[in-house]
Amino acid sequence: MEKSYTVLKMDNCKRWGIVLCSFLTLFLSGGIFMTFSIIYVEFSEVFNETKATLAWINSLQFGGGQVSGIFLSHVVKRYGTTVVIISGTLITSSGLLFAAFSNHLSIIIIGYGLLPGIGLACTFVSLPSVVNQYFEHSDKRPMALGFMSVGIVVSGMAFTPLVGYALQELGWRGALIILAGMRLHCIPLALIMRPTDNMKLKQYDENNNEVKGCADCKETMPCDAKNKEATSPDNLKLKPCYVNNNDDDDDTSTKHFTNCNEAIHWLKDFTDFSLLKNPRFSLFLFCTFGMNLGISTFIAHVPSKTIKQGFTMEQSTFFMSIFSFSNLARVLFCVIGTMSCFDRFLMYALGTFLSGLMCVAVGFGNSFMELVTFSVACGIFYSLGVSVQMVVNVDIVGVKNTPRGIAIMMISIALSYLAAPPLAGYMYDVTHDYSLPFYVMGGTQAVYGAITILYLILTNTRGTPKIQESRFSFGSNISLP
Repeated sequence: MEKSYTVLKMDNCKRWGIVLCSFLTLFLSGGIFMTFSIIYVEFSEVFNETKATLAWINSLQFGGGQVSGIFLSHVVKRYGTTVVIISGTLITSSGLLFAAFSNHLSIIIIGYGLLPGIGLACTFVSLPSVVNQYFEHSDKRPMALGFMSVGIVVSGMAFTPLVGYALQELGWRGALIILAGMRLHCIPLALIMRPTDNMKLKQYDENNNEVKGCADCKETMPCDAKNKEATSPDNLKLKPCYVNNNDDDDDTSTKHFTNCNEAIHWLKDFTDFSLLKNPRFSLFLFCTFGMNLGISTFIAHVPSKTIKQGFTMEQSTFFMSIFSFSNLARVLFCVIGTMSCFDRFLMYALGTFLSGLMCVAVGFGNSFMELVTFSVACGIFYSLGVSVQMVVNVDIVGVKNTPRGIAIMMISIALSYLAAPPLAGYMYDVTHDYSLPFYVMGGTQAVYGAITILYLILTNTRGTPKIQESRFSFGSNISLP
């Protein structure tokens, strides 16, 4: 009598359903960040503070909170992506509500800056890990990560006019309450995005006989018993094998001993920066820091710059919307990134260089059409780099080290965001001219990109290996307790 078993396949519908949920989560989360520059104009009128002081809200929102990324990578490994995303959602919404009902700028900086930054970091660390699991052995992984990242682009297009209308009708307090309510919709999405390693998998051959070589079902990616090479899940028959995590027979002393060992291991892993020994990864961090100097200045100060030049609030919000709309080019670039004939690292560095030049051009822009043209070009060139950012990171450090690689990358981004917006605001406070911040920050970004391009060309080094050259098990990334 033939064996009866349940066939489990990693079908494309479920894969792309996870990408859709990731897209919607970024859409609801990114609106908080992308609309800061609109509310920043309102804060400048309500609070009698300098531009540099108010810019700290943006710095902490997407800068200070990202420093927690190195810590959150361990939390994701311990508690799973679902718990981390839900916790980040609650932290973000709570902070926005505190800020909405406060009259003190210090509380607003924490509630609208630091707490949403931590919540966004929870989302940004978790989502790529989930998507990488479902597309780990697929050549569509760069495309999936690119489509996921488009969520934050669409949020800029949709939330910018929404928040502008809310400011006119409800004021800045009402706008923050709306953002808090929208963010709470990430909770049901997080419950859908369960990691693949909540169940173990067994491999069966064509005769329904179990393939040995994955002892005790500890390997979640089926392997060949002879050569130990991973094979594509689309061509395998898989049977779920659930593992019982309830160790009722363990005594209390054993559990305490295990917990102590886990704590020691966690502390060692927390201080592990061994990825920095990889020169390619260090160069990637260098380029990442430079990329966000000019872009963070653009996002935080373009509405204020254009309003000072005499444009209306509607026109100023349009510049941000058209910048976000042009970022849709990352869909094309993420498809290009799947082609083996293109060096994704070089694409990343080129996007950094060109978008920096466009930030400098924005400083020269005076007419409406000039600013629209420069904003569109800046968005396109920025999408050239950011569309392959996650993929370059994963290609360099490997899927196994994805959470840690993303966490260290977020620290690099955090440092640039902590420095650029307040420094740009300080330049305006001193000179009362918004052109200088764009010249300095955009020019510095272009220099960082040029150095990276020159290094890659001189060393004649491919920045990203082919996807097929690096294979890891499904469970090597994130594990549920």
